[in-house]
Amino acid sequence: MSLSLSTIDRYVAAGVLQRYKIGPRRTLFRLRDVEHLVRRDDVGFQAPAPVRLRSDF
Repeated sequence: MSLSLSTIDRYVAAGVLQRYKIGPRRTLFRLRDVEHLVRRDDVGFQAPAPVRLRSDF
């Protein structure tokens, strides 16, 4: 399974996937959360609708 960064951002914004920021350049995800997401996709889970993300730049 491959996901674009924008899809991952949508999962995080929708609360489907939890993001853990480690320092300014590293983001981690729990393996069990990703595995759960993959299992949900296997049974026809639809990605959340796109949302506008706020940029902090």
